Amino acid sequence: MGRLAIPKGLRPGMLGLLMVRRVIMGDIAATIVDLAERGYIAVDEANSGWSVRVVPARMPIQRQQVLLAYERQLLAELPMPPASQPAPALPDLAATLGPGLDRVRKEVVREAVRQGWVRRWSHDQLTGSGERFAAQVSAFGRRLREVPGNGSSDGLTGALLPYALRFHLVSRDQIPLAAFAAAWAEAFTDLPGWRSPEYRRRERDDWYNPQAANDLLIGW
Repeated sequence: MGRLAIPKGLRPGMLGLLMVRRVIMGDIAATIVDLAERGYIAVDEANSGWSVRVVPARMPIQRQQVLLAYERQLLAELPMPPASQPAPALPDLAATLGPGLDRVRKEVVREAVRQGWVRRWSHDQLTGSGERFAAQVSAFGRRLREVPGNGSSDGLTGALLPYALRFHLVSRDQIPLAAFAAAWAEAFTDLPGWRSPEYRRRERDDWYNPQAANDLLIGW
């Protein structure tokens, strides 16, 4: 089986809007994992916990041009301390990043409007093109579950990893970036406006459970 093709135009941060009509914290976590895989962000774990920083040396102009507006906005909101200084741990970052993540969420919606997937004045409604694309994304999610080595470090890695995380197909116990995504969700999902109260307990308990792959409202 060859490498599974990602639907053209799809980025991990778009999954929540396409599948459940709202941008949730899992879309942000998946975007950070994607940017880390692409070399724009460094993710580290130390005694103080997980931290994330932008790596400007990995961002030449020609590479910045392939970023979408919401990805550039997220990079602009994240810390970029000198290499000699530690990046803030996620709980400390969560205390200050709320307004910045709201700006990122708005850019995700704007991107979906630009793509013609959601209606300009009613962002929780897909256009006809958006409905067709969402069906492609659902089929992509089903094919992800058939990738050899699914759930281990041997299968859903590299460019596929952020999508596998979003579809709850990778355990945080097996891949470090999955553990980071879980830590991000735990640190940030209680920010105002990011999830409905009825999902809070289930999100904390089941965000990484492969059995929850069809329910993108879960945790992250």
